[in-house]
Order: sequence, then structure tokens, then C-alpha cells
Amino acid sequence: MRAKVTEGLSLASSAKVTVSENAMNGLSDLTKGWTPPQATDKVTSVTVNSTNGQITITYTPSAGNGTLFLTPWEGAVGTVLAAGTVPTKPIVWTCSNSTATLPNKFRPANCRF
Repeated sequence: MRAKVTEGLSLASSAKVTVSENAMNGLSDLTKGWTPPQATDKVTSVTVNSTNGQITITYTPSAGNGTLFLTPWEGAVGTVLAAGTVPTKPIVWTCSNSTATLPNKFRPANCRF
């Protein structure tokens, strides 16, 4: 099951690059230039919040039937990335949070809480 979940993380990799580049360029839409991937038999959707860059991966029942979140932070957890503001520190990504609904047992080690 964890191997199936990895597909969603792979599909989200282009979104992470786009969000990071757009943030470094101070764009007001962190999704500019990004095209969401097509749904697969494991991943229903990958979406990105245009103002803070948070990526939501939604999985099908065959891959755990839940969501994971990839959240970008400026420098450290606690400083939210903001569209239109060029970060002065490196962008750090964390996986998941307390509102993720994918069962812990199906998540990669760095996404468990």
C-alpha cells in the first residue's frame, strides 16, 4: 500500500517545483504555470493552494482512500509561505498534518505523526 501512496508524492513533485519557483519570483499566484496531473487508479487528484502553496494529494480507495498534505514553509515550520512575498530563507517542505485523512499505516515514514 505504501508503494501506491508513493505515486501521489511523485505526481506532486512538479507542483513543489512550481510553487518554489513562483515564491522565489514573488508571484501572487503560486500555481502559475502548473498543470494538475491526470487522475490515476491510485490518485484522484493533486491540487495546490495558490496563496500558500500547500499541496493536497487525494487517494483512491485502492491506495488508502484519504489525503496527504505537503506544506511549504519559509525557513522553518511555523513561518507560512505567502504568495507575493519573496522568501528570505530556504523553502522547507513538510508532509502531512493532523487533518490528513490517509491512515498512518499507509504513509511513508516522513509523513506519519
